[in-house]
Amino acid sequence: MRAAFIHSPEIEKYQYPPECPFRTERAALVRQTLLSMDLLDGKRRVEVPPRAASRETLLEFHAERYVDALEAAPRGYLDAA
Repeated sequence: MRAAFIHSPEIEKYQYPPECPFRTERAALVRQTLLSMDLLDGKRRVEVPPRAASRETLLEFHAERYVDALEAAPRGYLDAA
């Protein structure tokens, strides 16, 4: 069994509103901590970039209404949720 840390510098470029509890800079801090503890080295640990999930995959974990809202958000539509 291998462990994977999913990370990309691209993640850190996203910005959320100040009132949002999610902070993208935490990803870099976690990565730095793992590197400093040598937890990303070895045959059984790997760092991999994220990849986009298909709508079908998202629907395996989330309600369709929620996925619809996520798809509508970049267009400024918030009433789908």
